[in-house]
Amino acid sequence: MEPMDDRELHELLNKWKAPGAPSGLEEKLFARPERDSWWRWLLRGSIQVPVPVGAIVVAALIASIYGAIASSARRVPVSMPQQVSLADFRPVPQLEVRIIRSAYESQ
Repeated sequence: MEPMDDRELHELLNKWKAPGAPSGLEEKLFARPERDSWWRWLLRGSIQVPVPVGAIVVAALIASIYGAIASSARRVPVSMPQQVSLADFRPVPQLEVRIIRSAYESQ
């Protein structure tokens, strides 16, 4: 078989007709997805998170749970303070004023 020139290929292309689309294609492409209720999404839904971000979140969660458990074990019960009134306040016996300058400020 001999190769065709451009004119012959152009004529052949003009004669060719594309096949029709399948009957159910439009319904599949333009159908609205069924929306789930929020509780069904909580049971079946998913959130895509990169692995490093997920690992950091899990590590932070474990650290915070461990910290909460460790601090509750060390916690000393604090007695409730008694009622305080303004009569309990006394003036300062001697007021000492100090000026603290910044280390970056010229002296």
